[in-house]
Amino acid sequence: MRQQLLLAIIALFAASTPLRAEEALPLETEAPAALGSLPVRTGLSLSGGLDAKGLRPARYAGSLALGAWRLGLAGSGTQDAPRGALAADWGRWRLVAGGLGGDWGQGLLLGARRRGGLGNPRAPRRAALPLAPSTAATPLGRGLLVVSEGARASAALALLLDESLSAEPWRRRAVSAALGLRWRALSLDLLRESTAEGLALGLCGQRADRQAACALEAGLLAPAASPLRRGLAWRLELAAADPASGLHLGVEGLLLAGPQPEAVRGWFGAAPGEDLHAALAGPGPGPWRWRLARRLRRGLGLASGTRRSESALLVEGEGRLLPLALEFELRQVEERRSEVAVGQPGFPRTQEALALRQELAVGLASSRGSALRWRRRLGESGVGSLFQLTGDLPGFPRLQLSLLRHELEPGAPTFLVYTSGEAAGGLTVDGETRALAGRGWQATARLRLGGSGRRATLSARYGRREDGSATWSLAGGLELAHVHRGD
Repeated sequence: MRQQLLLAIIALFAASTPLRAEEALPLETEAPAALGSLPVRTGLSLSGGLDAKGLRPARYAGSLALGAWRLGLAGSGTQDAPRGALAADWGRWRLVAGGLGGDWGQGLLLGARRRGGLGNPRAPRRAALPLAPSTAATPLGRGLLVVSEGARASAALALLLDESLSAEPWRRRAVSAALGLRWRALSLDLLRESTAEGLALGLCGQRADRQAACALEAGLLAPAASPLRRGLAWRLELAAADPASGLHLGVEGLLLAGPQPEAVRGWFGAAPGEDLHAALAGPGPGPWRWRLARRLRRGLGLASGTRRSESALLVEGEGRLLPLALEFELRQVEERRSEVAVGQPGFPRTQEALALRQELAVGLASSRGSALRWRRRLGESGVGSLFQLTGDLPGFPRLQLSLLRHELEPGAPTFLVYTSGEAAGGLTVDGETRALAGRGWQATARLRLGGSGRRATLSARYGRREDGSATWSLAGGLELAHVHRGD
């Protein structure tokens, strides 16, 4: 019986296709955004479904490309108005109207406050002016962007509407203005909002052989009713001449000082604090590679008096007996909180409380996307484990199955499972993140119909806990895309 089960698992891996639609997120990892930037191609994506609570909100996204023009629209049944963007490119000039997304410079002034995954610090790059058209559910802002890009210099001007006043008439809406200037490795960003004014000066350097790069940005923000905010961001990357056989070091840091202003975009709108993220990767024996990561954080969204440190060790390579990729990952999140201890009257004392969470993950994955993973989480509040098997059904390459078993003690760190759909020409709206609690299991079946450019997806999920409660859902999606020749 055990041999038959082992052979079935091996066959499942061997018959897989490039799809990784359902995966448990590692400890303290942010969930991916449901919708992203506007694709270049023409396409349409629709999805909807139902569960025990009734009909689920339908989601839609569309993109139309006509020569130099692009038009995008996206939204769901829960939003009052759809999100959209119109973009055009004429040589060195670019015009964007509607939803704006992406980072502005290094993100101090306008960029979304998201962090890179532990062990993958963002690499230094020349401060471009992306602010790409976006149809995301929560875009950076709505407004107008004009960009002029050259070989050595570029400039951009953005006029943004205040999202908090979206229900007010046009004449009462606050308008923010941002100006970005680039000359070779230097950058200057200026911001004028109704509640603050700021500037950021950046510098980026990179060797011609791309073995070393660094970026530095410093900024000031003057809110209307509080002292100056000061920010400093830096990134460093060092790599060996041969990345496959040498060491690779990546570091990024962020420092914010001064009171937190209200209604300010970008990292300047975050709570004061500091963040340092470093990762070192290198080769091991044979085909093995390792990665060591460390992140230290204080403030920036954490509770007052809390310091968090995250550590991770990842080892991956190929097995010698089977053509499978092996993964071993160890994570630890440590939080230290300063608390006031009740002592003698008139003599308050502070003591430090320590909260520790750990995760051990072991996985087998084929080059085509199927995976067998086991995760174990430990914390002072409880212990949890998760077993997950995903892959295509042997003999039926269009039918993907996922089997998941979870056991969580009351109060244990929960597991977040992210489900994503396939993208037709860069368009997809089928994505959700759900939390698992208690003990139980769930099975998911996903059927894919059609090919490149025309694709339909049907999925069904059924889960049951040990207390007898059950959950189920049915969902469907349709994706159409016009694939241009040469893509």
